[in-house]
Amino acid sequence: MKIFIVCCLLFVAGGFVLAQSATSGKEEKLQQLKNRDDMKVTEIEKNLLSLEYPNGKVLYKNIADYQQPTTNNQISYSPTFDSTIIELTTIDTTLYYQMYSFWQEVPVGNSINNFLLVGDVNNNNFPELYGQTKDYATDYSDIVIFERDSQDVFNSVYSYDSTNIARAIYDIDKDGNYEVGLINADPFNYPVNQLKIFGKITDTTFASNFLFSFAPIDTNSQQDDNAFGDWDGDNLKDQIFHRQGIGLHIFEYNPQSPNFDSIYFYDYTPIDQEFAGFVINDFDQDGKTEIFTGSTHGDVLSIENNGNNSYSPNWLGQV
Repeated sequence: MKIFIVCCLLFVAGGFVLAQSATSGKEEKLQQLKNRDDMKVTEIEKNLLSLEYPNGKVLYKNIADYQQPTTNNQISYSPTFDSTIIELTTIDTTLYYQMYSFWQEVPVGNSINNFLLVGDVNNNNFPELYGQTKDYATDYSDIVIFERDSQDVFNSVYSYDSTNIARAIYDIDKDGNYEVGLINADPFNYPVNQLKIFGKITDTTFASNFLFSFAPIDTNSQQDDNAFGDWDGDNLKDQIFHRQGIGLHIFEYNPQSPNFDSIYFYDYTPIDQEFAGFVINDFDQDGKTEIFTGSTHGDVLSIENNGNNSYSPNWLGQV
């Protein structure tokens, strides 16, 4: 009997120490977050924190199950390193149910691996959604425009012909009005496709006027991730896109054509067969634009502009 009582006491004492340790760990973590000067920490309710960053980003962190990390092989982070991790598969979403409510469902989407295209091309302060519609009884439609009305309802207001991917909204010819770029991919001769450019007839209309078709390659012409900008500073719009298993292309708009002329090609196949996406900026702040893209197996490639119509790879790494 005495041995049993001692064991019970040890168990209770051990549980008390563990609970006290967990509480202490949470309080220490909370204080550590509050001491950071790179963000504002607000305790919304018990164990639920709001983390507000200077750039406007707000994250919510639940520290109810926070465990004090061990010191064995522990990573030492910078004081300003954002180590917040939100596990979406395990997060308790009931904590946030009052923050959002269902608005409406709009039956429009973009093709695989493409984000929904959103804009206000006709300048009436009502957003437009560009994509395809489909139900269980029909095939995919051409690209349609759903526009929000004064009653906050999205309605189908326009449909394009022979188009199936909404790719870009951009002022390509620098006339002060947006052009819309739509892909016409041939499902019977995949991956032969072309980028169709549509312009506006007046300042307050949709881009319904077909201007030109961009299809510079006869075979294996699939264009992925088309992005636009003026990266060499010559006041002409540039375009970049991937051709999977071949490389990336940079073209420049020629107002005399009018169309895009090829100015640079990079064969990335010795590195990897598939790259996707672009992030474009002057990341090293040397006055030159860098174009970053990533591969299927974690390769990260940077192409840098070195002057008018001049580009070259300047960095290759792994993540």
